[in-house]
Amino acid sequence: MAEALRSVTALANRAIHGEYAEPETAERLALLGARLTEEIQDLALEKVVTPSERVVISNEQMDRYRGMRYRVTTVTPLVESPTCNTYLLDQEGLDLFLEHYVEYAEFLIGIEPLVPEAAEAPGARR
Repeated sequence: MAEALRSVTALANRAIHGEYAEPETAERLALLGARLTEEIQDLALEKVVTPSERVVISNEQMDRYRGMRYRVTTVTPLVESPTCNTYLLDQEGLDLFLEHYVEYAEFLIGIEPLVPEAAEAPGARR
């Protein structure tokens, strides 16, 4: 990838400074640049989705997490009246919420597990 990046940079630099590039060279440069962009995006995504820590847990702990309810907090950045939104979701609801998250005009600011008593408190939404 480093060699390809050097090639793209050198050709692009010469073109920016007025050097004529053959159409085939320009097309090769564009394709190479697109491929490099994809590879860099893949590397960035890999870094983002790699856990910073991984701890082995018991099956009992896993079952407890699976059965837990969560408080999800988001912010909707409306121009006139931004809002802070709270959702109370089980694991299935959380999965569904996150699956469609990119479609929402809000951003996530917190996910907290609820202790069973808090999830059943008066006024808690389901």
